[in-house]
Amino acid sequence: MSCVSGGSWTAIAWTYLPASENQENFLGDWDPNTRTYKRLTKETLDKPNGTHAGSLLGVDDIVEDTAAEAYHGSDAYSRALGGVCLKPYGLDDGKPFTWVKESVNRLASLNDEKPEDMEKKIHYVERDRPFLISNMTVILNPWTPMSSIEKLPMEATPLYTGMRGFFKKAGGGLWSYGKSLDLGGGLVEGIGFNTSSPKMITEASLDNTLEVSVKAPSNAFTLYNVLGSTSAAPELHASWMHMNYFFPQYRMWPNYEDATKTTRGSGDYKYSVGDGGILDNTGLCSVLSRKVKKAIVFVNTNSPIEKDGDTYKCDNYIPNLFGFQGDGAMKGMMKLIYDGNDKRCHVLKDDDKHTKFNELMEGLLKSSETSNGAQIYEGEYEVVKNDFYNTSPYTVKILWVYLNNNPQFKDDRYKDDEDVKEAITDMEKKENFPYLATFAENIKRFIFVGYTQRQINLLGDICYYNIMSNASKFEKFVKT
Repeated sequence: MSCVSGGSWTAIAWTYLPASENQENFLGDWDPNTRTYKRLTKETLDKPNGTHAGSLLGVDDIVEDTAAEAYHGSDAYSRALGGVCLKPYGLDDGKPFTWVKESVNRLASLNDEKPEDMEKKIHYVERDRPFLISNMTVILNPWTPMSSIEKLPMEATPLYTGMRGFFKKAGGGLWSYGKSLDLGGGLVEGIGFNTSSPKMITEASLDNTLEVSVKAPSNAFTLYNVLGSTSAAPELHASWMHMNYFFPQYRMWPNYEDATKTTRGSGDYKYSVGDGGILDNTGLCSVLSRKVKKAIVFVNTNSPIEKDGDTYKCDNYIPNLFGFQGDGAMKGMMKLIYDGNDKRCHVLKDDDKHTKFNELMEGLLKSSETSNGAQIYEGEYEVVKNDFYNTSPYTVKILWVYLNNNPQFKDDRYKDDEDVKEAITDMEKKENFPYLATFAENIKRFIFVGYTQRQINLLGDICYYNIMSNASKFEKFVKT
């Protein structure tokens, strides 16, 4: 499971939800036996549908919460967001994290501790969950003109964190004084991330891993840090404006392609790390680097698909995957910030006429006729070699699920409830539901403001309807 930006608010909490927490309370009015949600009513429309939907309302105060955590420096934003999305479930700051219980036992053995003692010191995945990839962006050459800032892909998983690609003389970090540094080339176990470069290296093992000895970090790399980094959308702007002091910064050192060489060549420096959506907001690129045979991509966006003659407008992260900037490309400052992503994120083969992209757009538009109003389309694609995201050629099947204003959601799911239907119609007219913006959707105090409880509930409900009314399509795609 690959998450980016606001998607990580749910994905990380759900993945690491302790066994002691009631999963049904987390999800809301959910019946696991019938796989159904209760419909919203006039009485429940503005009430939290589950503890997670309620906690997300706290994002509304993220600016004030970050200010309150300012004395924690570059951890301030992560602590503020973690306090909203993770703390309610006992996933408090301060503990490192790992994969499953076997991973805890291995760490206990390495540190000559009892497994039960190690369990108290670390978070691990206690339930049956998919392997989580949290996507981030390393920001190089901060405090320089926007055109000079370079962006590189980074990821955090339960087992390892870092940059899969090796970037030689990539650029400068914080306080590197203009040096162009090597970066990436390998991944580090979470407990060893944000540390000084290794003091001792053993021979590489047969599975291409090696053991290193590092000084323990003053602050452990935690789930709070992962959450804050993968959704630190303002980090790029803050780095450019010399205002990134309260956003994620980590110490990193390069791993050479030859794992037996020392990694101390370039030394270690602190780097700003921000939202994975600065590069790829779909999360697909990091998945394709692992050569999965099938992928389901959920495109939750405020940009509907529009056809104008022979051209299409949609969320601009989609044409980037096919190697070009679409007609819906961001303008002005946003275009300058994201310019070049059509080269960095080009992972799906297409021709000069954008045949595969156009097939996808047309397929999504037509699919609503056979998908209970939802936009769902299956296609087969050739992955191209992309050193930036470490992908190599192979064939993949992708099931695209594009958020749309599905009329059947209101007319079918709420056909007997005029109050909720009227509420949805009102949001469509006044707020362009379901195409809600991440920023400035509900301006009260500052540009970064979350959603109302009604918006949270209905966004979740329309996504549920689009998926479950097409459950057979998903099951067929996964099983065949």
